Amino acid sequence: MGEVLTRFCPRCRGENPYRRTHCVACGASLTSADDQSYADKLVWALGHPVREVRATAVYLLGMRRDAEAIPHLCRAFEQSPDDLFLQRDILQALLAIGGPRALSFLREQLAHPALVVWQQAERSVQLLAAGEGAADATATSGPPSALVHP
Repeated sequence: MGEVLTRFCPRCRGENPYRRTHCVACGASLTSADDQSYADKLVWALGHPVREVRATAVYLLGMRRDAEAIPHLCRAFEQSPDDLFLQRDILQALLAIGGPRALSFLREQLAHPALVVWQQAERSVQLLAAGEGAADATATSGPPSALVHP
């Protein structure tokens, strides 16, 4: 019977059996992430190979309302052009965080070609411009789409 649990390498994101201490692909320590802060682990998870992990990280970063996550969320948005629902979730997280940097990025997405994305951007910009948003955003946005849609 093989191992069921998998550990992903913090350097190359390669899959490794959970009990290993070093990556089979690149040799990096698989326990080095144990000393990272929770926020740093969530930021790392934005690039995780499993979509559901990325979506959950987006949702949790929005719930934490940490403005330091904004540039990482924006980069994840730009690196996910084919995942419109993840992009929408990222805009919801930016709405939850709020602030001028989030509002600026949200305004840029008003010209996005995908309906689901620009509608979320429009709603988010309206709420933030009205002084709403950060406090109420995650209460109305729900869980990340990866946890709701197959």
